[in-house]
Amino acid sequence: MMKRSWLLIFGVLFAFALVVGGCGGTPSPDDDDPNGTPHEGVLDRYRGVYEDQGIQEIAVQFHLDEDGIIHNMSYRHLAYGDIDFLAIDEDHVMQAINRQLEQVIEYLEGRHISEIGLLHTPADFVDDVDAFTGATLRTNKVYSAMRDALNRGVYTPGDGVDDLAGDFEDGLYRGVFGDSGGQEVAVQFALENHLIKDMSFRHLAYRGVDVRTVTEGHALYPVLQQHQQIVEYLEGKDVRTSIAVLHRPGEFIDDVDAFTGATLRANKIYSAIRDALNRGIYSPANGVADLTDEYEDGTYRGFYSDRGIQEVSIQFTLHNHIIESIRFRHLAYGNVDFLDLAEDHALYEVSGQYRQAIEHLQGQDIRAAIGGLHNPGDFVDDVDGSTGATIRANKIYSAIRDALNRGVYSY
Repeated sequence: MMKRSWLLIFGVLFAFALVVGGCGGTPSPDDDDPNGTPHEGVLDRYRGVYEDQGIQEIAVQFHLDEDGIIHNMSYRHLAYGDIDFLAIDEDHVMQAINRQLEQVIEYLEGRHISEIGLLHTPADFVDDVDAFTGATLRTNKVYSAMRDALNRGVYTPGDGVDDLAGDFEDGLYRGVFGDSGGQEVAVQFALENHLIKDMSFRHLAYRGVDVRTVTEGHALYPVLQQHQQIVEYLEGKDVRTSIAVLHRPGEFIDDVDAFTGATLRANKIYSAIRDALNRGIYSPANGVADLTDEYEDGTYRGFYSDRGIQEVSIQFTLHNHIIESIRFRHLAYGNVDFLDLAEDHALYEVSGQYRQAIEHLQGQDIRAAIGGLHNPGDFVDDVDGSTGATIRANKIYSAIRDALNRGVYSY
């Protein structure tokens, strides 16, 4: 299982990001990056998100130079509820919060990536505006999004990326890439001795269009063909040495009409694959090993999304690695909100199984306990025809692993 001791030590975290991402020349702005800004020197671009209770709230983008200094940070998406902070008027009641979030960017510009932990104490550098305090700002969401970006590796490298280090267990993996308010890519693949098998897209969207459903003659059909070529190219290859080429899709993807390898944005697929590996096995071939890293005391939040929709949002507190106060912030399947079901609803019993799953984790050491979520029948009651397998407890496992990858949400 891949080691992540850098979850506690930001200096090591940045070193990991550089090893995986590499360093190189300046990326150029493009139609997918309206906020790109030229910079003298070497820059790698990162993207990450924070989503909660079924909605993506923050999508960030920033660049790191070869010394780990933050440049050109921007919000690609910034929302709360139905409010799009990037589109509100100057006299909007929430403009004060918008200004605070701008101060976050101004504060981080030119600082080392190891300093993003300062986002846990925003009152030290963000002005109170009217009744809006640093607590209202929720800069811990920005922190979570930046950690997500680092976990995914470089989105646009200046001079390529290095091969992955570490070992990955055999089994089925799932990961996603989301940006600008929505999920764009969801991938699934199996690993067998590190070789990629049976890769597929569970979700593939481009500007609101489900690319998987387009047929020949549609304007986006060439893009679908390019994505199919990616799947064919990766089949049977070692995940550690093969996915870096996704940053250079022109080497193996045919240009189709006006659609070039650049249009393809294969770096989104790279990001989704990295997300899958970070989350660990979705369905193991031979069980899963216990976690071996050390995790700080504090409150954590993590998420599992699939097919364009967030299904699980979970929160828990760790004290000496013991799970406390674990709960769902969001739990849904399709259009069904499992947290708001009447007792006579057909899925009410299944929602009870999900609750049993997290109650089972309460008071246990997270490193040894969460692997059991791949065998929920050991501790979840069967209800009528609904078995422990029906609850898909591996989605909870994925959300918990995501939380640990993002680091402490609040102390």
